[in-house]
Amino acid sequence: MSSSEWESYVKYSEDGSKRWGKILTLLGLRGFNGEDGIREVYTTASAFLAWRELETRSGRIVPHLPDLLEGCDFHWEYEARDTRFEPLEAVRQLMLATEIETKEELAMGQAILEDTSRPHNPSPLPVENATHGSLGDVLVANTTDTTSTNLPSKSPSQQPTAQPSLSPSQRPSGLPSSAPSNFASEPPPPDPAVTPPDVTASPQANTDEEPTHTRPPRRTDPPRTLPPRDSDRPLTEEQYMYWDMDRGNSGANNNNKEQSTRFLQRFLANNETKVSTSGSPFTFLHPFAMVGAFSSRVSSYVGSLGNALEIPQVSGSATSADLDVLPLFARTVPKDDAMAEAFVHYMQSLNVTHVANVYARDSYGTRFHQSLQKYSDASGVRLVGIPYNPGHESSVVNLLKDSQMRYVFATIVEWRDLIRVAYEGGVLGVPGYAWFLSEKFSLLSAHIDKATDSTGSVAHGLSGIGLVNVHGEPREELAVALMEFANFHHGNHTSMNQNTSHLTNNYTALQQQFIDSHAHPEEFEGYVFPPYAATLNQYLYFDAVITLGLAACRTPGLFSGRELYEQLVTLDFEGVTGNVSFDSYGNRNFEGVQYRIDNLWLSEDRSDALHYHFDSRMTSIVAGSNVTHIAPFQFPNGVNQLTTTVPASLPPVEHDYNYLQPWARGLSFFLGSAVMVFCLVLTAWTWQKRNVFVIKAAQPPFLMQLCLGCLIMTSAVFPASFAPGGEDENTNRFKYNAACNVVVWLLCLGFVTAFSAILAKCWRLNKLINSGKAIRRIQVNAGDVLRPFFTLLTINVCMLLGVMFVAPFEFQRIQLNDQDAFGRSVASYGTCGASSNLIWMFLVPIMMANTAGVLMAAVQCYKARGLPLDFSETHYLTISMASLMETVVLSTPVLFALRTEPTSFYVFASVAVSFFSLSILVPVFLPKWWLRNQKAQNGRTQANLIAGNRSRTSSNPNATSRFTNPQASQFIGTQRNVSQFNEDYLTASQRDALGLDLDCDSDAQSSRSSGSSYGVLRIHRRDEKDAKSSKAKSTYF
Repeated sequence: MSSSEWESYVKYSEDGSKRWGKILTLLGLRGFNGEDGIREVYTTASAFLAWRELETRSGRIVPHLPDLLEGCDFHWEYEARDTRFEPLEAVRQLMLATEIETKEELAMGQAILEDTSRPHNPSPLPVENATHGSLGDVLVANTTDTTSTNLPSKSPSQQPTAQPSLSPSQRPSGLPSSAPSNFASEPPPPDPAVTPPDVTASPQANTDEEPTHTRPPRRTDPPRTLPPRDSDRPLTEEQYMYWDMDRGNSGANNNNKEQSTRFLQRFLANNETKVSTSGSPFTFLHPFAMVGAFSSRVSSYVGSLGNALEIPQVSGSATSADLDVLPLFARTVPKDDAMAEAFVHYMQSLNVTHVANVYARDSYGTRFHQSLQKYSDASGVRLVGIPYNPGHESSVVNLLKDSQMRYVFATIVEWRDLIRVAYEGGVLGVPGYAWFLSEKFSLLSAHIDKATDSTGSVAHGLSGIGLVNVHGEPREELAVALMEFANFHHGNHTSMNQNTSHLTNNYTALQQQFIDSHAHPEEFEGYVFPPYAATLNQYLYFDAVITLGLAACRTPGLFSGRELYEQLVTLDFEGVTGNVSFDSYGNRNFEGVQYRIDNLWLSEDRSDALHYHFDSRMTSIVAGSNVTHIAPFQFPNGVNQLTTTVPASLPPVEHDYNYLQPWARGLSFFLGSAVMVFCLVLTAWTWQKRNVFVIKAAQPPFLMQLCLGCLIMTSAVFPASFAPGGEDENTNRFKYNAACNVVVWLLCLGFVTAFSAILAKCWRLNKLINSGKAIRRIQVNAGDVLRPFFTLLTINVCMLLGVMFVAPFEFQRIQLNDQDAFGRSVASYGTCGASSNLIWMFLVPIMMANTAGVLMAAVQCYKARGLPLDFSETHYLTISMASLMETVVLSTPVLFALRTEPTSFYVFASVAVSFFSLSILVPVFLPKWWLRNQKAQNGRTQANLIAGNRSRTSSNPNATSRFTNPQASQFIGTQRNVSQFNEDYLTASQRDALGLDLDCDSDAQSSRSSGSSYGVLRIHRRDEKDAKSSKAKSTYF
């Protein structure tokens, strides 16, 4: 048959007053048992009631429908077929409904699965080269012959005398057709003797009556022997490539229609398929549109074939975005994108950051996962995809355990086996895990047969689970009609009880009419309709049938499938689910669509000896990005236990906080305490020996100041033990912040106290020696000694106060780069850090002042390097300075390298501070302890000692005048022996000429054993009457 001979599937009646067409429903009935039967039977019944609403034009369910159908000359035949939720069975039923029958009573896919080596089957495709665009893509991908093979056409007697023709672009070639002879292709002139019944004059009058107009008789298929269900036999990976159209590049491509047509032609030709001529060829009406299927996977198969046959399809539950590529597909349910976005927003409202998506490896699951991934990435939620094949539940459980995810969103159709294995595997129904199922509204009124769930794994696995569904406020009139259909006068639909008082007892006739509308009514033999339970699919499929009915009414003439579809997408009416309108792809426009989260749990009170029953409640509503929590969600917390505590997104991380080890704290405390005790002992010893010559000459205040500074500095070891943090660092942060600031104060003040003493000692000694060399009198008092100390102390205290008030130090926990599989840090360390960058305004002056003090002390020690060791400590102070600078230089890079290891850092810092203090104390006090037994020299020792050597004095013209100055009467020196002084300095005759005497203070002490003498040497005039006036204040070093 050429493309120009393509006929419409819509026919005129003999009198031309009516147009007739058949709506085909391709939904699943499965086994009619338990909770499955509730959903499938009453969803199909809802489509059946929608057809009755169209035919009777009663307006009982949709009150304004008669107005929408006013003037409509269209009447509908209705036929339902069971797809058994299998895509290949659905295609088989569509082929039977359109009188395309194979020679063998096998489904198209059954032949492929059972014998892939048969000549008429295409060879398997390599997985990496397989692209699955449509049903035709799958089966002709390796076929190079693309020549169309026309099918045998009907005999001339069966061809209509007049055919409406379409352009070649509108009709695919080579497809069968049927034209009953009792229907004319063009409307004949109206017969005045025949008055068509008025079906619109009084729509309410025939509410419960069958339509009175004549319909063409419907052909019924002979009883069928169904092939085994696809799930009864596991699939190989090679077979699965054919089984799942959506592996690789999913969805149909632009050549979908052409490829689907080629597939149909090739399949029928290779199997010697013929157009059925069983029975009268004039009793069959080709469906002009179809409703279904339940799943996206099944819808993609029948949609590809329907595209080849040019039969528009409307689904109320197929949500995959892949179906957008089907040119004649529409839906009354939102597609996956909207639900995926809503679920991500719901997860964000629970502060969930990681989610696992267990998805079926089909069109629905794959596309849903892609949508979920898109919105998860945009929202910062990490998504892990786990594909699921029926029969491989253990693999899913193992992958879920490996992923360590705690929130699971399952977008699957077959859920029972996965729920059972997941519960037995310890990843469902246990504390810490939260599962959600998509589009399982029927579970809200489900029950589980204890005979089929002997272990209770399914029932207990469902307890505490979440259900994600579209939320709406559907019309109660449909629920009332379905309750009448089911003869249901009780239940928990209390909001509808007031509307059930008028239910009639015609349910038996209504149920029988529903059974008769099926192509295989024998399957209902002995079937008892279960109690009614409302689901959203019932409302969505009701609107799907109404959509096709209104589109048929508004499309003029004997329209084609594409013309019907073009009219369909322009509809805008109020259905039982609200406003119904579509975009150019056939997707329903859901402005402000809402989703609901329902919580399901096992009810021990309602469960009985035969069944597990459940309770449920709606906990949240998601509208766009707004999430409204209505009631607390109850999560599993053990067997038959629930909790409202929201589980963590991930398992607890084994975090290493690097707290200070007890042994390190003990070691540092012992070392610090030992140094502090040493400082106290030296202080007490200095005070006790303060009148001993060695101690008195070294100035006890100076020695005690050194001990005090080292004591303060070493005490910083104790508060520094809090710097690595502790278990109470979050609840008692003040303690750790205070410790950080105290450490800085102790180190700075201790350093200033100790170093200012060294600086003052060296500076004062050099000042006296320089003045003595110049033979001039100078007096060094306590104020001169304390001036460097107070200067450095003032700078440090002022700057530390600025730090305290502007940018105080605070405890901080720094995360290390060690991370687990989720990017979480598994290690951190505590330390003291600045709370603001403004802290450098104060730290820089402190460092500059203290560094200047260190440099000045080093310079003064260098200047005093030539003094005899027995006279001063400058040599030992130089050793101390060198040790201190060496400690700082060597410890700084080591401390920087150990900053991420708090225990090692603390121990090393404690050792460094202790060594720092000891390097000051030991060089100063060790010589004192060694010389502690030296005795004082009795009497006054005359010595010839002048401040400069002979050459220096003679070369200095001012020296003589300085000697004559009675105020220049003091110099400090060391006498090894008198003869040596007489040789190095002025002789007695020279002193006599100047009228000067050189004597040693009576308090001077000498050690005969060493031949040395210490004391204050005074130079005074002989004629000076008052000896006291010539004595200067003695200062000991």
